[in-house]
Amino acid sequence: MNTPIRILNVEDDPLDRELIARALQVAGIPCEIACVETGEEFCEALERLPIDVILSDFTLPIFNGEQALIMARALRPEVPFIFVSGTVGEVRAVEALKEGAMDYVRKDHLELLGPAVRRALREARERADRRRAEQLLREAQRQLLALAENSPDVIARFDREGRYVYVNSAIEKFTGISPAELLGKGVGEVLAGNVGTGGPTDFLGHREDLARVQATGEPAEIFVALPLPAGERIFNVRLVPERGDGGVVVSVLAIGRDITEQRRALDALRESEHRFREVTESIDEVFWLSDLAAHEIVYISPAYEKVWGRSCKSLYEAYTSWLDAVHPDDRERVQRAVERQKEKPYDVEYRIVRPDGSVRWIHDRAFLISDNEGKIYRVAGVAKDITTHRELEEQLRQAQKMEAIGRLAGGIAHDFNNMLGVIMMNSSLALDVEEMNPRIKQCLQQVMAASESAANLTRQLLTFSRREMKQAKNLELSEVVGAMIKLLRRILGEDVALETRFASVLPVVYADPGMIEQVIMNLAINARDAMPQGGELSVSLEPVDVNHARAATHPQVTPGPFVCLTVKDTGCGIPPENQSRIFEPFFTTKEVGKGTGLGLATVFGIVEQHGGWIELESAVGSGSTFRVFFPAAQSVTADAVADAVAPRSLNGHEVILLVEDEDCLRIVTRLALEQYGYRVLAATTPAAALKIWEKESAQIDLLLTDLIMPGGMSGRELAERLLAERPALKVIYTSGYSEDLVSRHLDLDPGRAFLQKPCSSAALATAVRQCLDGNPA
Repeated sequence: MNTPIRILNVEDDPLDRELIARALQVAGIPCEIACVETGEEFCEALERLPIDVILSDFTLPIFNGEQALIMARALRPEVPFIFVSGTVGEVRAVEALKEGAMDYVRKDHLELLGPAVRRALREARERADRRRAEQLLREAQRQLLALAENSPDVIARFDREGRYVYVNSAIEKFTGISPAELLGKGVGEVLAGNVGTGGPTDFLGHREDLARVQATGEPAEIFVALPLPAGERIFNVRLVPERGDGGVVVSVLAIGRDITEQRRALDALRESEHRFREVTESIDEVFWLSDLAAHEIVYISPAYEKVWGRSCKSLYEAYTSWLDAVHPDDRERVQRAVERQKEKPYDVEYRIVRPDGSVRWIHDRAFLISDNEGKIYRVAGVAKDITTHRELEEQLRQAQKMEAIGRLAGGIAHDFNNMLGVIMMNSSLALDVEEMNPRIKQCLQQVMAASESAANLTRQLLTFSRREMKQAKNLELSEVVGAMIKLLRRILGEDVALETRFASVLPVVYADPGMIEQVIMNLAINARDAMPQGGELSVSLEPVDVNHARAATHPQVTPGPFVCLTVKDTGCGIPPENQSRIFEPFFTTKEVGKGTGLGLATVFGIVEQHGGWIELESAVGSGSTFRVFFPAAQSVTADAVADAVAPRSLNGHEVILLVEDEDCLRIVTRLALEQYGYRVLAATTPAAALKIWEKESAQIDLLLTDLIMPGGMSGRELAERLLAERPALKVIYTSGYSEDLVSRHLDLDPGRAFLQKPCSSAALATAVRQCLDGNPA
């Protein structure tokens, strides 16, 4: 002991005090001793001084040890009390111990004082520790009881016979039964009597649940549906074994938590997940969900396998395998978008390459998902296959481009036709001159031939732009193609093997036979040019039933029966970069002088005009396949085409009102008509023609007018005004434009005719004579 022991000594004899102090010193007990003699001093010391041990004589002059013991028990019960006396007997000493004294030592045996003090201090500490432990235990029990009583969970303890030995007040909230009613009762006994539905399994289930935990010593978890007046409640009950001495299970603690709302929420979540999966697994779009922190795919819809051509399992195993399928030309751009997705969601279009080598266009959109703190932790997205949409857009762009080019081509053809008309009429007029120098006549004939070739070129432009008049009728394509075989063999040459395959039954098509021949001829010539060293060319015809899905990929195509004309060669093939341009007019890969670039453009125009479409399949070094689709005729009717009756003579004496805004063409037309004996009244505009009509209307037999005129009045409008005054007036319309414009501007009723520019003077005279005679061409 290093710290001095604080001793309060109740002793009136100074000598005894000295002896006591010396005995403690001899015993090796450092101490500080305070001495008192009276009851007042003792009481004051108890209240004021820190004391570890009280030593007291039994007999004092005005105060005694019994009084001192009573006072010490009352004021300082924790301090050990030892009697040190020479007069107390054994019997009285035993009584003093019973009354609370720790020990007693006779004054004639003070050598026992030291051990007695040490023993008293040790026992005092032990007693103090025990009191503190008991106090902590009581406090813990109080806190546990408070927790149990205030817990929303039902807490109960069962003995080995399954009887309630404790249950908290939460049971009353659910069942209306007080804890006092349950104590001593068996499992379910009271509940069954009060609730009356379900018997002894109402709360904790069968008694076997408790017996099993008691027998095995293992905790268990059960779920109980408890029918109550307010409705069924679901409880999750945890059964915990409590062991006594030797590890034997003496009781079972049950903790029942009401999980009705959680169960309902879980059921709702499962239902929501079920609906979510029903939606995501039935749509064609790929829905995906990724975890940014874990770098993994949380969910991918089954459409991924259909669009990417890869299994969902492969994506779960390899987080970036979807990116590996992105087309090499798009991968870097997509990778940058993915890397920036933590900053902002992305919306990108890119191509993927499927395992079979096919390329699909994808529209991929990503959306950021944040937690409660605003931190982005997941990304959701929808990827849609837009290949068909892109193809339709490309077809629309191509159609718009071709339409624009067609309009330009039609306009050029119109102006060019006017100039060719001047050349052809002047040449034909000059060739009619008798006694002409042979050399000059030969030159004029070459001019005439060149102008006719140029007129054919403009007809190709008009055909491409769908402005060429077509003479359609019901056709058997097999007859048209079959009739061209001999011609094709001569054109292709001996080094190209020609093979034909026609289906035994083909629907009739409504088409212009001349245009169909032009399609076959142009495709065959292109195939021959693609096989300079020879090869094989196959031409086949087969019926095709076009459904709504396929028709939807081609604007203006109606579902139904079609005839497919396939022209396949084994030539050099067409590079991918040229395939989108081959139908453009004047686009050619041939050497200068070996092609006009109008062949496939003409084919395109003819097929479009007939309500069909063209498909190309080609690869460099593997040849090309053109598939041309023509719609079947809606109904097969007899073609009533009346042959024009050729006039016996082209000459005449009638008066013709000529309206033409092109000066050169007006002059040469007038000269040509006058050469055939007609009297011609010429006007540059409809307004000028009306002035002439006012003076000469009674003499005029025929109106020859250009259809499209400047000045706000068309040739049709001029003709309608004149016909309103004289319905028997003959009318011939002329134009360098063609069918679509003509059909909008006139109706060819009896007595009216249309003359396509350019034409020779003889063709002009023939048309005039036939119209005047009542047999318009």
